Amino acid sequence: MNMEKSKEILNYEFDFIKKTLFNQFEEEIIRNNLIPDKLEIKTNFHTYLINIRILLTKPVTKHSILFLHGHGDSPSWRSWIKLALIFFEINYNCYLIDLPGFGNSLVDNIEGVSFKIWQDDGAEFYKSMLELLGIKKVFVIARCGGAALTIRAISKYPELFESSHIFHNNMISSVPENFIVNFEKMGMKLFETWKEDPDHLKLSVGYKWYNMQRKKKAKFLFFMDINEEDFMTHYYKNPKYKPGKRRLKQFQIMEFSQKYIDFVVYFIEKNKFKEF
Repeated sequence: MNMEKSKEILNYEFDFIKKTLFNQFEEEIIRNNLIPDKLEIKTNFHTYLINIRILLTKPVTKHSILFLHGHGDSPSWRSWIKLALIFFEINYNCYLIDLPGFGNSLVDNIEGVSFKIWQDDGAEFYKSMLELLGIKKVFVIARCGGAALTIRAISKYPELFESSHIFHNNMISSVPENFIVNFEKMGMKLFETWKEDPDHLKLSVGYKWYNMQRKKKAKFLFFMDINEEDFMTHYYKNPKYKPGKRRLKQFQIMEFSQKYIDFVVYFIEKNKFKEF
């Protein structure tokens, strides 16, 4: 991979920085450390050109986190930048991507491709991406469709994943049978949160599956309904964004409450379940 920064590209990247969203210290970290790149990934079924942004620690640590957006109201790497900065400051390498067909990532040289076209190839895409990045094991923080993609990858390649993962509003039509088997075999823990909205109903297959595991007191899972204001997240959306338009040219940032941040950091670092 080419890890050299391009001043021209980076200056364009900084268009999304707004003083209302980032303080001066955060802005300096982004300007001095954010690495833009493109990954060309080939599987037996598709060719992907993936838009990626990287924050690498100095010296480079072995601990890496992959941040994956959802398919609904957060279809860009930018949605994670505020949370990624926190992990970067405590010595984690952070990888933020636009999923295939979203943001500025292409599938077979086509933009805006539905995830249904490549989702069955998701595990192979995931494996190839981590190999290209040189990541042996990865922690994952993901929303909705990004979390569903991770479940499919863990079901096939559990050895690629670290012990702690955090999902939110994980909509998935079906959970592969060997997901739990692999998760438990590798001693992994999962923290899943759910905040009901029109796109993430409690009547969905995803919510019902997690709720069933909670009732069974599954040891690998901590599942929490987010009702408290202290755990809420919200977005600063691109005012030009229109439903169905996946190529975003300006910022779309997710803001996280301090209580949620505390939980997330503790969970990744300690690999334990704890309520604040």
